[in-house]
Amino acid sequence: AGAKWKAVSMQQKEPYEKRVAQDWKAYTDAMSKYKASGLESEWKARVGLDKADAKKEKEKAAKLKEAKKAKAEKVKMRALKAKEAKLAKQSVAIAKMTARLEKEKAKLASPKPRPAATPATSEA
Repeated sequence: AGAKWKAVSMQQKEPYEKRVAQDWKAYTDAMSKYKASGLESEWKARVGLDKADAKKEKEKAAKLKEAKKAKAEKVKMRALKAKEAKLAKQSVAIAKMTARLEKEKAKLASPKPRPAATPATSEA
């Protein structure tokens, strides 16, 4: 049926689509009147669907809360990883600086060769 409908030209579909549009408008108008009258909620209470709807809403809210919590945890983990990476870079920089300072300290601690003393010549 789907393939046949797709093969039908736009001109051939037009009367059917107009009818569907009219029927849909009538349906939505009737449903909005029905819901506004309060008959829907009475029927749901009588059949027990109001409890089922409440349960679904509660489950939906719980899932939404869990999703928000998971998202917050993900953001927190991303921030911690970024902080950890920053600290690792700083640690490497500190290690390099410490090595450089130790090298300079060693240079300063080692005795420097003194220039040879020149014999004093006396001129008279």
